[in-house]
Amino acid sequence: MNEEKEMELSLENEIIKRILPEIRDKVMTECDELVKNVRKRIKRVVVKAPDGEEREQLVLVHKEFDKILTLVSNNIPAMLTGGAGSGKSSTCEKVAEALGLDFYFSNAITQEYKLTGFIDANGVYQETQFYKAFKNGGLFCLDEIDASVPEALVVINTAIANGYFDFPNGKVEAHPDFRLVACANTYGLGGNDVYVGRNQLDGASLDRFAVVFFDYDEQLEANLANNQDWVEFVQKLRKRLRERKIKHIISMRATVYGDKLIEAETDIRTILNEVIFKNLQLDDIKSIGTLNNNSDHNNEYISAFNNIVME
Repeated sequence: MNEEKEMELSLENEIIKRILPEIRDKVMTECDELVKNVRKRIKRVVVKAPDGEEREQLVLVHKEFDKILTLVSNNIPAMLTGGAGSGKSSTCEKVAEALGLDFYFSNAITQEYKLTGFIDANGVYQETQFYKAFKNGGLFCLDEIDASVPEALVVINTAIANGYFDFPNGKVEAHPDFRLVACANTYGLGGNDVYVGRNQLDGASLDRFAVVFFDYDEQLEANLANNQDWVEFVQKLRKRLRERKIKHIISMRATVYGDKLIEAETDIRTILNEVIFKNLQLDDIKSIGTLNNNSDHNNEYISAFNNIVME
């Protein structure tokens, strides 16, 4: 038995000696490439805890993160304008976290009370996200500000200009840590061919904000998905739509949703119909034209798309 055991161990050692270096080198090469890609959008930020203690944290962020962080930390209201699903509100949340601020969020304001709050039938004041941030401190993110009613936004103008506001329950001074970021799909000048339901904002409202163009971040997008062939297809198709001025949105959500469906082993045509084409008619799809497929690597998603175009 001892002799057999020794032979087994010797054989195992020989296998390890011959195969392990090759496997190790391959794994290390792939890991180095992965780390290199991810680091392009990893930021080391100092997070301030509620108790005042500071700690470093690594976060995966958008390419405009530093600009927004600088504006917010200097108490300059910012308006992020860019395509739907580009990560505007999630970036605001990460900025708040990096600065140790509570995060408050509201969607388009269609009536003033959604900002100011109101006294209910029982005489109880109903607080809003804006009120909490204004009174207690924190970053207030107003999403889709260009879908808000311009008259309702006068509240924000007054609050920013005066540093206080008369809410239904009384006058409130702005907290020193109150910060404001708005998100929009347009520049607040009214609807366009893609975002038709957007309002023209009052000039006084627009003047309150520093504007940051917030486009899709392709490197961040690549880091959000596992299937890089799918990412390549989405980005090539988005670029083609822009070149041909075809009014159809393919946001980073399409990348994330499609990647999940791929993981669920959904067939490609179903993914294209549900995540990419949506309301596009066949004639519109054909007008996009075929996409280039690398000769050394066949991208099955580009191939499937090209087959539909050429049918």
